[in-house]
Amino acid sequence: MEGRDLDRTCESTPNEGAESFLLLNSADALQYLTIDEVMQICQQFQGSKWHRNSQVMWSGIPREHAQRWADEREMATLTTAMGPLMIRTNPLCLREHKSAKAWKKYIKGASALFAWHISRGEKVIVLSRPPPQRFNPSGRTTYQGIEEPILKGGEEVGTGVRIEMVHPTVEGAENFHYQIWPVDDTHTWITKFGMLAQGALKEKEALKEKEALKTKEALEEKEALKRKEALKVKKALKKKKALEEKEALKRKEALKAKKALKKKKALKAKKALKKKKPLEEKALEKKALKRGG
Repeated sequence: MEGRDLDRTCESTPNEGAESFLLLNSADALQYLTIDEVMQICQQFQGSKWHRNSQVMWSGIPREHAQRWADEREMATLTTAMGPLMIRTNPLCLREHKSAKAWKKYIKGASALFAWHISRGEKVIVLSRPPPQRFNPSGRTTYQGIEEPILKGGEEVGTGVRIEMVHPTVEGAENFHYQIWPVDDTHTWITKFGMLAQGALKEKEALKEKEALKTKEALEEKEALKRKEALKVKKALKKKKALEEKEALKRKEALKAKKALKKKKALKAKKALKKKKPLEEKALEKKALKRGG
């Protein structure tokens, strides 16, 4: 199907637009989405909800940062464009009905559809880190592996969409756009912000090192405090043990003294009894003699 025919089909009905997408990108679409899912997402990307040339893609920066940048400029990321299909509490959202792996595949399919609809326009903005390392060297991000190839189209087909870059992580460059496709104007960025980007990168690295050092110091302080507490507990245990041993020895000595006293009293009583017996016997004899005389 040629690009002009696809445009006419996409503008007719949502379902026909989804079928057109399947014809052009059937392998990718069916790899990630069911036909019903494609049609549902296509409906979301059409009509008054879709503002031509107002879409934002992103790669290599925090999602929250990209979303905030787009919201402030009344532009749409994939999350914005999907609307209720991305809100977990909405009945139209399939998130609660899919596993984490299945949801990831669904988002990849939605990204492919998003890119296809964008490619029908004239331009798209992509947010990323600044040159020279704009994208992940692995090339395996959703933007690099799915969205960008659809935006560019094949060598024979092409799409005519202009890809513009913005690097919002560099202070002062949040609103500077430059083209990288079909013409690469990266030199305009380097001319204006090259040194600034390098400075920001160095500052970021310095901040990272500072944070790492701070974290290290905090951990060392925590470990030192831990050791101090452990030593304190050890000393307390040692003191407690010494006191317990002292108390035990005291009780032992007291018991020993008690036994000795008891023994001493018993011996004294025995001696007294021994001494008393002859006296009593002598008194009895004397008494007997007195009665007999």
